[in-house]
Amino acid sequence: MLLKTKTNVQGEWLKKKEDIKDGDIITILNGGTESEGQHGLQYVFSLQTKNGAKNAGLNQTTLNNLISAFGEDTQTWITKEVKVWLLKIMVSGKLVDVLYLTEPTWVMAEDGSFLKLDKQAESLAQRQPQQEPKQEQIPVVEYPQEEIKAEDIPF
Repeated sequence: MLLKTKTNVQGEWLKKKEDIKDGDIITILNGGTESEGQHGLQYVFSLQTKNGAKNAGLNQTTLNNLISAFGEDTQTWITKEVKVWLLKIMVSGKLVDVLYLTEPTWVMAEDGSFLKLDKQAESLAQRQPQQEPKQEQIPVVEYPQEEIKAEDIPF
């Protein structure tokens, strides 16, 4: 039987809504490491937050976003700024905050995917300005007020 040593990632782990919040711009500090987690292999990166350097395991969507933005070599990601997206998502029957990272200019599409904001997307956005959602008007109904006399009450 072959055994492998498990390596634990040194440093503090990122706390959502404490170290980062939705919309923050943070910096990638290292090229990442592979670490065996509770649910298999995970890719852990050190991120510069407002509270210092923190470790975070990045999900596959985030890795795909960063590969599209910065290339396949994670060493080239060091010192790159990224945008934080914290989204409430149903996981195992519970709503949890899930961390996604993108290049800072990227936007989220209606289907939840992340898109690079390029010239074509910019021109489309300019032609179709975002509209405020219409607030539903609740009709006001006035009912006639009848005067009820004490002698009309049957009991």
